[in-house]
Amino acid sequence: MKIGTLGEVIFEVSSETIQTISKFSRTKSASFQTHSVHLKTGLLEFTGSDPETITFNIKSSRYLGADPHQTYLKLREYMSDGTAVQFIVGNVLYGSYRWVVSKCKATYNYYDKKGNVTDMDISVTLTEYRKG
Repeated sequence: MKIGTLGEVIFEVSSETIQTISKFSRTKSASFQTHSVHLKTGLLEFTGSDPETITFNIKSSRYLGADPHQTYLKLREYMSDGTAVQFIVGNVLYGSYRWVVSKCKATYNYYDKKGNVTDMDISVTLTEYRKG
């Protein structure tokens, strides 16, 4: 059963494949500009909000039917190309438009006898990408 997607990266739980996300967090912050006032405390002006960020981990393992190397390569491709993709978990389409992968870190846990990675933890940071 597909539980979510990030572009072409599929998060799923079935009898053949388990590739899920964990430690999901969202961050939204405001932007302010401080205007200096001679010999007085500066004046703060609200200038809008910063793009939202989402961070989460992906558990990807050949032992659980996934291809960790291909998952990481696809995420790295999104990051390198600046590709904006939709992020869906369950029935929720996150954000007002799309997301870019702004950071991606892979921890290679296990290898097979031929040196192929078989188990990987991937940390992903997404940054909100808005239209216009």
